[in-house]
Amino acid sequence: MQDNPHQRTSVPKASIRFAVNPSDQRLNSGAVTRLGYVRQQAEADSILKSVAARYPLSSVLEVGNALCNEDICPWAMQHEFLYYDSDHLSAAGALLVYPAFVAHMNAISNSGLARK
Repeated sequence: MQDNPHQRTSVPKASIRFAVNPSDQRLNSGAVTRLGYVRQQAEADSILKSVAARYPLSSVLEVGNALCNEDICPWAMQHEFLYYDSDHLSAAGALLVYPAFVAHMNAISNSGLARK
């Protein structure tokens, strides 16, 4: 499983900074970009994918699609913080990843690889 995006600062500090109008748009204006996330994870992703390619029973769950849009990996969505701090997901953030995790596990199970 890939690591989630790491924000540049802690979410609680950002929420205090924007306390007058803590809208998603204002909070997310300082969020890490999708390109920044890809760069953050490039070396680790390369290692994960290299190992997965060598072992037929392994695969890599990519979490970026669950946590990021084309431009940014937001701190908040629908007035809920996705992070507890700069790099740990909140319950709301984990719930965004959960459907991708379930789909990934079901794909492994349905492929027959898990039964070998």
